[in-house]
Amino acid sequence: MKNEFLTWKNFLSKEKNKEYFIKIFNFINFQKTCGKKIFPEKKDIFKSIKLTPLKNIKIVIIGQDPYYKEDQADGLCFSVKKNSKIPPSLRNIFKELKNSIKNFIIPKHGCLNKWAIQGVLLLNTVLTVEENRPNSHINIGWQKFTDKIIEIINFNCYKVIFILWGYHAKKKSY
Repeated sequence: MKNEFLTWKNFLSKEKNKEYFIKIFNFINFQKTCGKKIFPEKKDIFKSIKLTPLKNIKIVIIGQDPYYKEDQADGLCFSVKKNSKIPPSLRNIFKELKNSIKNFIIPKHGCLNKWAIQGVLLLNTVLTVEENRPNSHINIGWQKFTDKIIEIINFNCYKVIFILWGYHAKKKSY
């Protein structure tokens, strides 16, 4: 699977035509027609791979699923929109960084776009969630998609650090 010309855009264009991928979006679209709110917004579902090109990946942080409250999920695991309150899980991450890194300054917001741009792939095992229902999309096929992302990284990147936070993330270890 080693491919020096592979990009996330090429990968996505191939995956979107596969049956499992079509089923994921059929499920999401059906939920929306039933009046359910799905997070993150459609434009942000693939934000993690849009902001972090394969060739730039240094660290992969894997979380569970997106935050499930209004105005939180932004498409990056553990990240929230700039105007959102920092959730407890991200506050704990910031505290650990402060304790581990001498000059680390805890940000005033929880938007981790800068991390992604610098080579930290912030990937959830599941890329969507229904409002107020954590793990609600755990069985719709996202794991197959995120497994493929991890496989691509393993075959195409060198010296990448993987951090698996949470039970569902730890299931991704090989």
